[in-house]
Amino acid sequence: MTTAATATSYVMYVILRRDLHTKLGWPLGAVCTQAAHAASAAMWIFRNDPNTEVYTSDLDAMHKVTLGVDSEEEIKKVADKLETRKIDHKVWIEDGFPVAIALKPYQKEETIRSKPTQIRTVSHAILTQNTPNFEPDQQFPVNRMVKSIYHHVSNCQPESFSEAEKNEKILEPRTIQHSYRKFIFPLSTNDNNKRREYLTASGNVRIGKVLEYLDHMAVHVAYAHNSDDGNLDGPMTLPRTIVTALVKRIDFHK
Repeated sequence: MTTAATATSYVMYVILRRDLHTKLGWPLGAVCTQAAHAASAAMWIFRNDPNTEVYTSDLDAMHKVTLGVDSEEEIKKVADKLETRKIDHKVWIEDGFPVAIALKPYQKEETIRSKPTQIRTVSHAILTQNTPNFEPDQQFPVNRMVKSIYHHVSNCQPESFSEAEKNEKILEPRTIQHSYRKFIFPLSTNDNNKRREYLTASGNVRIGKVLEYLDHMAVHVAYAHNSDDGNLDGPMTLPRTIVTALVKRIDFHK
């Protein structure tokens, strides 16, 4: 049985340049104004689109998700991908430069289903500009693993899930291969800065540093294991909260 779509079934994505404030020194109010310009323009351009008509049928129920990129080059890449994938949007130009993008409203379900869809593809394109990819059979330095965690968590949107979605979204059975990872500690590096980070003055490994990275590795694997597709390259697709329940034992072998 299908149910009629309502305004709460739709979400509007806005992509905004973070560097306007962090590097170029724009006031936050001016940055927020660019997002408003882009969203207003997209709503007007696609005012006769069925998605927009449903989205605006209940103005108090409108939902938006704001994502960030770090440069003019990155927002241009996102715009190019939107064009290539024929996803309706508006690029807002201020003083001759692209500063924000707003997509027309799309159904929320398109953002969280495991089957790739237009919006999920776009979210992936936006959030993976500077995120390392991980494959089970590859090995990566631990610093890349830590970066992937912070990037993923900072772009998660748990508030975008309705209570019904939180109750209905079920995690499919997983195997160890789904989240198997290999990470490298650069203990044999010739980089003196790295050596000081991982080794004591007497040349012994800093156990505290190892434990710190093991903690990060646990977070990375937990998020990967509880994702739809086994990676952290895109936004959150499952409503979840992860906590540390138990560490049974840790053995160090020389």
